[in-house]
Amino acid sequence: TTEIYTLSLHDALPICHTIATPFKSMAIPTPAGTGRLAIVACIALGVSASCDNGACPSSQGLSMLQMQQRVKKNTEKEVPVLVRYRNADGLRHAEELGASAGHSVSNLHLMHTATLTLTKSAMDELANDTNIEQVEEDTATLHALVHHRGKEISGLDRAENTPYGIPMVNAPNVPQGSHSVKVCVVDTGYGVGHPDLPDNSTGTVTGTTPPQYSDQSWAIDGHGHGTHCAGTIGAIGGNNQGVTSVNPDPSKFTFHVGKGLTDSGSGQSAGVLAAVEGCIEAGAKVISMSLGGGCYSQASANAYKEAYEVDGVLIIAAAGNSGNSALKIGRASCRERV
Repeated sequence: TTEIYTLSLHDALPICHTIATPFKSMAIPTPAGTGRLAIVACIALGVSASCDNGACPSSQGLSMLQMQQRVKKNTEKEVPVLVRYRNADGLRHAEELGASAGHSVSNLHLMHTATLTLTKSAMDELANDTNIEQVEEDTATLHALVHHRGKEISGLDRAENTPYGIPMVNAPNVPQGSHSVKVCVVDTGYGVGHPDLPDNSTGTVTGTTPPQYSDQSWAIDGHGHGTHCAGTIGAIGGNNQGVTSVNPDPSKFTFHVGKGLTDSGSGQSAGVLAAVEGCIEAGAKVISMSLGGGCYSQASANAYKEAYEVDGVLIIAAAGNSGNSALKIGRASCRERV
């Protein structure tokens, strides 16, 4: 049995252009289905139409045109972004935009905040979504404040002393309570094994390393500042070495460490927020952040506000070392932080 098919081929790519010339506008007998298969194959390549040889564009030129159209890349700049979402629909929208750009989304569910990478146009799309509270570019570079102790541990060869700041905050006049409190330090990490700091043999120390710093660890402080701050909060007292602290008895509190800054002493808002989220998840009631830098972030401020109002977490943040008396100074500029 034979069937008659009329092949009229146009705008052919090289393979179909080769078939088109001898068969253009001809009735040919073919085994059932063969002609149909040829036409379907050519249509799939966008070549079903009729024309004279002189009117058809060259197969090479057409192929180049199609390639330019199909392989056209989006050259719009991508930037790190903080997104405050109101509900699951808002989060879903952010995740879809992140996935379409080939990026994962870090969801800080306790603070209803997502961190991701987007283009400016995608940011505008999210900002126009009523399920989104706020969208802002993460431009802040935060860094450790106070000073860098360096890697060498000094002072262990002499009797324990009391740092200048301990009596200034009246710490000796306020006894530690009977209930253990979890305190979180968001900084460059914690020097596990330091002889004057609690570990899991003298107390409890846990930690969070944000996905932004996956090649580092909260238990390794390559900078020293986080360990210094942890010592001010909870260095072991009465051991005749190093220094004493605001909480000298490690049995009265536990440490959770959030690596909000890298071993270089700096980081982005996304890393700091992820570290704070880890502190809240771990049950911390006090979070210390001796860091600053960058411009004011409303998205971060709203996230910290939620941590305070919903989770009951007291956040202590540095006001900076430059003597700036403006209202918006670093992480301490939010009403919900001390």
